[in-house]
Amino acid sequence: MGRGAEYSFVRHLLVELSQDASCVLELGCGAAVYRPLFSSKHYVATDIPNSWYQSKGDVDVFASANQLPFAPESFDLIFSQAALDYMPDTRRVFRESYRVLRPGGRFLVITYRKSVLKRIHRDSANTGSPHCGIYTPGDLVEWLQEAAFNAVEVPRPSVYDGAAKQAWIKMTLASIRPLGTVLRMISNWRIVLGTKGGSAAQ
Repeated sequence: MGRGAEYSFVRHLLVELSQDASCVLELGCGAAVYRPLFSSKHYVATDIPNSWYQSKGDVDVFASANQLPFAPESFDLIFSQAALDYMPDTRRVFRESYRVLRPGGRFLVITYRKSVLKRIHRDSANTGSPHCGIYTPGDLVEWLQEAAFNAVEVPRPSVYDGAAKQAWIKMTLASIRPLGTVLRMISNWRIVLGTKGGSAAQ
């Protein structure tokens, strides 16, 4: 398995959301490919051990997202890309994320659309990988709200159109992928954002 996928639209979102953040937590970090974005911040990469794609130094703290070993109100931004569906108790992950977020903090969930999750789940039965979650953005919004977040699905046009989309297409075409493949990849993603009530920590 490779070192993990990095996407320009995710970089764009993370840069925007972390402008006022001093402490950032990544859940299910894999190879921690977004670490360079946070060189001026306190960035913590968490995951469970997985020798398939991790190298020494990728993970700062080995821990389950169901039971985070951090004090309450430790982070301004938490994010997870293509990892939540491997976590067995989504609602508990959301409650733990709420606990360790500071007032005004944000939780960014980047996941696949439901049809893709179903395909991953089906394929995992053959590979033995511990895939757990099949859900819609509406499910995630509901579960985030249950955990006391203010939650919304991020409309895809506001994320993928314009400069971010063009940058991703340019980058992907540079790796000799057909344009149709690029656009299908874009349509596979869904994004949900939760915000913890209160004033943002500075």
